[in-house]
Amino acid sequence: MTKIIVFDIIGYLLVGVLALLCYSFSIASIYLKLIPLVLLLLTIVTLFVTIYYLISKKRILLYIAIIVTILLLLFMMIYPIFMKISPLRDPVSNSKQLLQSQIDHPGTLLYDSIMFTDKQKSLSASGISENTGLSENQVKFVSDLEADFDVLGEGRGINYKRSTKGTYKIGILCDYQGERLQTSIKSYGDEIPEGVSELSWENVDGQKVCIVFPKRLP
Repeated sequence: MTKIIVFDIIGYLLVGVLALLCYSFSIASIYLKLIPLVLLLLTIVTLFVTIYYLISKKRILLYIAIIVTILLLLFMMIYPIFMKISPLRDPVSNSKQLLQSQIDHPGTLLYDSIMFTDKQKSLSASGISENTGLSENQVKFVSDLEADFDVLGEGRGINYKRSTKGTYKIGILCDYQGERLQTSIKSYGDEIPEGVSELSWENVDGQKVCIVFPKRLP
């Protein structure tokens, strides 16, 4: 019985670590990000059930704790897969997290998939750059999907035009404004929309800037 309790406690630790990892690296909506925290709370409650068993010696409590721990472990292994295929992919939070990642990887183009809906139709430079260390002047939007998106004044954002839900991938390329940025743009060729050549960067000479654009999923 002692071995079972030890394995049960190890299970609590695994669930806790997985829950925190899933929360940290989650790229879905804020509501889905709450799930790992709820599971972590359940794990703590289950731990107290086990402690109570050790005091009361009511074996049924230990069995309940073991079953809950196994279910939590199974769910936490499935959860990352669910996060990747979930349709609840908030455009603003996903784009912001991708931008935060790309700031530290100049010259590298990466994508993430997002969903636009009637309630979430737009992305703006001010919205996704908030609390990232970049100003809105350092983030510009371009798009060659004219049937799907309008580009707001001077690349300040994009607005989804269709009335039905649409899932796209959002691309972000960051580099230092000037020759380095132009070199990075050329290295990706046709992947970067043509409108990038028309962007006007103000008061950011030599600073890190980021280009954001939507693409259709293959």
